[in-house]
Amino acid sequence: MYDVINVLESIGVVKRTAKLKYTFHGYDQLPDVLTKIVETEEDNDKSVSHLTRKMIRVLLQHNGVIPTSQLAAKLIGPDVAPEPIKKQRSQRQITIERRLYDIASVLTSVGLLERVQQQKRVPTIVWTYGWMPGSTHEPPILPVAKMALEPHPVLEPLTDEQLC
Repeated sequence: MYDVINVLESIGVVKRTAKLKYTFHGYDQLPDVLTKIVETEEDNDKSVSHLTRKMIRVLLQHNGVIPTSQLAAKLIGPDVAPEPIKKQRSQRQITIERRLYDIASVLTSVGLLERVQQQKRVPTIVWTYGWMPGSTHEPPILPVAKMALEPHPVLEPLTDEQLC
């Protein structure tokens, strides 16, 4: 749950207001947050929020399908990335790939990206949100945001007879 909240907080959907208390802001701010993510270079913080923003920046700049291992190598940097000859991943890269998988699960459920299989057992990620910073058209309404706009049935409290 901690990682889910951190991912949602990093894209501006929720904001921490106190210890274990968060406010839901919705998805209207998403285009502004994505623009800020692309324009802002960050330090080498290792938090889930930082990794989420870095992952989004790489996906928006890549503009296509990218294998998780290649994405992890880009996020780690060239000095730690595997050499093409060896094709062995460091423990750090494997850990980053696992965290990216978790982050991708949250961003997939929101509707920003999708995990696809290009080759046998090679997990890949593609940006699917129909808007990117610099786009001239209006950003689409995410499926999760549409659900929030739909009317929900009013639930009546149960009577004593129904409780027995």
